[in-house]
Amino acid sequence: YRHIYLRANNNDETHSTLFVNIDIRNDNSVNDINDHHIDRTRL
Repeated sequence: YRHIYLRANNNDETHSTLFVNIDIRNDNSVNDINDHHIDRTRL
């Protein structure tokens, strides 16, 4: 999860918590056996 600080239209600060579900799966197809990818996301 990530706690974030936002501002409303009237510039008042508001707080939220963002929950992100990440599903990582290994694709074992023939063409990808020797091809490894690492994807990164930073919030």
